[in-house]
Amino acid sequence: LTLENKSNPRTWTQGPCQLVRLLDDKGRKVIDPLRTPEALRQHVTATTRWRRYKKVKGEETVEPCDLPLDVCRNVLASPKKIGALRRVSRTPGFDPSGRLWSSSGYCEELETWFDLDHLTLGRFDDVQESLDYLLREVLVDFPFADEASRVHALALLLLPMVRGMIQGPTPLHLVTAPLPRTGKTKLVNVCSLGTTGGPAELCPPTRDNEEWRKQITATLRGAPTMALIDNLEPGRNTDSANLAALLTSTQWTARELGTVRNVSVPNDTIWTATGNNPGLSRELADRALWIHLDPAHHDPSSRTNFQIPYIEDYARDHQGAICGAIARLVLHWLDQRGQWSGTLGGFERWSEVVGGILTSAGLSADLLGNRKKMRSKISPGQGEWEAFVLAWHLTSPVVALTSSELWNLAEAEDLLDSI
Repeated sequence: LTLENKSNPRTWTQGPCQLVRLLDDKGRKVIDPLRTPEALRQHVTATTRWRRYKKVKGEETVEPCDLPLDVCRNVLASPKKIGALRRVSRTPGFDPSGRLWSSSGYCEELETWFDLDHLTLGRFDDVQESLDYLLREVLVDFPFADEASRVHALALLLLPMVRGMIQGPTPLHLVTAPLPRTGKTKLVNVCSLGTTGGPAELCPPTRDNEEWRKQITATLRGAPTMALIDNLEPGRNTDSANLAALLTSTQWTARELGTVRNVSVPNDTIWTATGNNPGLSRELADRALWIHLDPAHHDPSSRTNFQIPYIEDYARDHQGAICGAIARLVLHWLDQRGQWSGTLGGFERWSEVVGGILTSAGLSADLLGNRKKMRSKISPGQGEWEAFVLAWHLTSPVVALTSSELWNLAEAEDLLDSI
């Protein structure tokens, strides 16, 4: 199997010890576990002939035979020398070396089979043409509240194709609006459909930290490219130590549901969330990229002046064009190697890749441009604490203050009103 994989990869391991193969399912490649010795024998003998040597009256003879089931059992028990396969991707993508995978094949570095026979990348002559298509056509109907939100949406749209180049975590892409039916979930799904061909994997929000662990583990077991935490509660401060840990981790370890065993899975999923006027804890706000939509209308659902009325269908049907435009931006960055002057703490590799692509495209000035506003709106307590500590330092930079003196300072400066 190992030798065959070098010329014709078709058998891999998934997780620590599960042998898998690829099957065609209505034109798509799907991962199929080889759970029994009989299944493995059928899989191997489909491309390999087996012979048995035996002596008959002192003479060696060769005759056809089936692969012994004992051999299959041994292989299933210890398949560690065979290459790993985490997912089948219908998204063209760049690997860590900067190679663009635009046709079907197995990428060992990403442990991914690229299933791209259905796709032809669109051709774009220059960066400006690519930007015009992505911003003025694909994303044009979304009512972004500011230019930073528009740039952050573009960052989300290109992320599935460059995720393999980012050897580290990526921030939570938080899409908010003041009213329902503004297009938050639709925006996330357009970014997913336009690059992966399918919608983002849903991960329902919860109030319980332990339930967050279960939801996260179940989602990551499926290795989705993009996951969506849809409809955070309005007016409620979402706070979860598990969710905060997830966003800065590249490997997720948790107890498997219904067992005492721990399961460890890579976390290279792109995490998004939506909500109407949600709140985030300081830890989560520090790990988020804010995309705010404002329809400037009392009833967003009544809007009719769309340039592309069925944008989700459009994104799915024009995946090749969207991915071609993104590829042009990335290849331009790889040629220019533009460097973003800023950074998002804890997401340095994301800052290097995504920030570099946007810098080369002339859009980096608005990256993180709404961060201060997000902290005051989404996590208001954080801004108040910063102002309070600054007032404390200015009042008494050396001498310690008692709790009552600090209370009087907060009242005098009108600080911590929401705490």
